[in-house]
Amino acid sequence: MEGIINIIIVDQLNVHSEGLQLIINSEQDMKVIDIVNNQNDLFNKLVKSNPNVILFHTQLMNSKIGDRIHDFKKENPDVKLLYLTFNYDKYVIYGGIENRVDGFLLYSLPPKKFISVIRDVYNGQYVLSGEIAKVIVKEIKNTRFSVKEVLKERLNEHNISVSQRELDILYLLYLNKKNKEIADTIQVSEKSVRGYVSRVYKKIKINNRKLAIEFLKEIVERKEGVYPVSPSIDF
Repeated sequence: MEGIINIIIVDQLNVHSEGLQLIINSEQDMKVIDIVNNQNDLFNKLVKSNPNVILFHTQLMNSKIGDRIHDFKKENPDVKLLYLTFNYDKYVIYGGIENRVDGFLLYSLPPKKFISVIRDVYNGQYVLSGEIAKVIVKEIKNTRFSVKEVLKERLNEHNISVSQRELDILYLLYLNKKNKEIADTIQVSEKSVRGYVSRVYKKIKINNRKLAIEFLKEIVERKEGVYPVSPSIDF
C-alpha cells in the first residue's frame, strides 16, 4: 500500500514494544515492520527493511546498538530517528541533538498524540513532546555551557581535580594549541607552559600530547554528554 510509514522499534523491553506495535498498527497509514532488541542482526534488518522511521529507546543509547543506529542515521539522513524515553534527562536530550535525532517522545504520551508526533516527524517536522520541550526551554534560559565549563565538569566526573590555571592549559590543549600559542594566550613564558603541561599530564595520567588531546576531546565531545557551544578562547 502506497504511502505507508514503515517503522522499526529498537527496544529491549518487549512488553512496551508490543504495546506500541498495537497502537501503531491500528493506523491505516503506519506499520511496524520489525522490533529489534538484538545487536547481532540489527544492521541487516535496518538495511533490508528500509524503514521510514526508527523508534529508539534511550536506554540503549550508550550501547553498541546505539552506535549502530546513529551510524545508520548518518548514512541514511532521510530516515527519521525518534528517541523514546520514560522521563526527561538533559544529558540524553543534548546527546540526541548532537546525534541529529528528529525528535523525542515520552512513553507517557496519549496514543493519539503519540501517533500524531510520528506523522509530524515523518513529514519533516522536529518534535519535542510535552515536558521535554518545557525543560529544554528552561535549560536554555538558565544555562550556557561553555566548552571550558564542560571540560571542568568532565574532569570532575573522572575524579581529576585541577586548578584554574591547569584548566586553562587543558582547555588550550583541547583546542590543539602549541606551547607558544598557549604562552601568548595566558601571557607567560614557554618555559612556564612546559612546566604546566607536564603538571597536567600527571593529573590526567597521560604523558603524550597526542593522546592527551584525544582524551580531552573524547570526554568533552562524548555522544551522551552536554551539548557545548562552539569553542572560543576566553580568559
